[in-house]
Amino acid sequence: MSKLKKKVNATKEDASKHTIASPSVVNRFKSAARAADAAMEAVIAACLPGAKIPELCLLGDQAIQDALVKENISKTVAKGIAFPTTVSPNHIVAHLSPLQTSEEAGLELKAGDMVKIQLGAQVDGEPALVAHTLVVGQEKIDGRQADVLLAAHYATEATLKLLKPGKVNYDITEAIQKVASDFDAVPMEGMLSTQIQRNQIDGGKTIIVNPTPEQRKGHKTVEFQENEVYQLDIIVSTGDGKLRDTDYRTTVFKKTDSTYSLKMQTSQVVFREVQQKFAKFPFALRYLSDERKARLGLIECAKSGVVTPYTVYAEKTGALVAQFQMTVLILPTGAERITGSWFKPESVTSDKALKNQEIIDLLAA
Repeated sequence: MSKLKKKVNATKEDASKHTIASPSVVNRFKSAARAADAAMEAVIAACLPGAKIPELCLLGDQAIQDALVKENISKTVAKGIAFPTTVSPNHIVAHLSPLQTSEEAGLELKAGDMVKIQLGAQVDGEPALVAHTLVVGQEKIDGRQADVLLAAHYATEATLKLLKPGKVNYDITEAIQKVASDFDAVPMEGMLSTQIQRNQIDGGKTIIVNPTPEQRKGHKTVEFQENEVYQLDIIVSTGDGKLRDTDYRTTVFKKTDSTYSLKMQTSQVVFREVQQKFAKFPFALRYLSDERKARLGLIECAKSGVVTPYTVYAEKTGALVAQFQMTVLILPTGAERITGSWFKPESVTSDKALKNQEIIDLLAA
């Protein structure tokens, strides 16, 4: 074999070590998924009337760390939280993770609240993200809560069927829209599912949901390929699907690839800590060493673009929002969902049903 061919083959082999073509990478993803699922189960069990939302978020994060210990991963391998636990009730769409030291420390769940839990774990930079929606204190669900849950569930199942080589991102965009329509629901506008790459939950290809004409113009068509990994995030509403800012404090952030010479010393100290502790994974403000200084420093970090905030968004008051998120590997044998599902369709009663024959056939295939 010529030196050139050897070099090319060595390059291909090295690249495969960092994709799910490598069994060891698949194992790391699945370890992260088991930890995320264990944490999700802990939070689900604790979502009772009167439960404090900040305490639920802390519970989820600690459960991730505890579960990772049980995975018997080498101490030399980096591991931890890939997405801090958020608990968002009713019309709040996402990212609510209040501080225990803030005026939001008393936020608590009530019977009948529709609650979205989102979290993630990572092993050696390979992340697994998951989200689930439940109704507090109710085993049987009907009415509009049932409609939006079924819409999100069937949209998730259709998405899983379409995530394979030969299909493109807009195939999923259109399928989600069709499912939601059958349940008189609306996908949240402009929300993204993303390709996962090492140390990044949003690297590479994206799938946009319910895009505006302007968003569609700026969002290119991409085809799915074998050995890719995706976090599929389906969020559906009984409202108008428009994101609205809220007065809730933003507490989740993520480092970006942007560079900027920060002016304030506090900002510099905070950003160095972010770089050292969290790499490019989202983090909660509560895990920085000095919470008061972190609040101040992150203001300049966000304004300068070196971190991006995960704003707490809401639908219009009175709307119901359901979310299911899963991490999926596109293997040679097909798409494999590695994070769990806790939704039980038999617990939900709706006077609506899937009517779109294309979707019915897709799910039956």
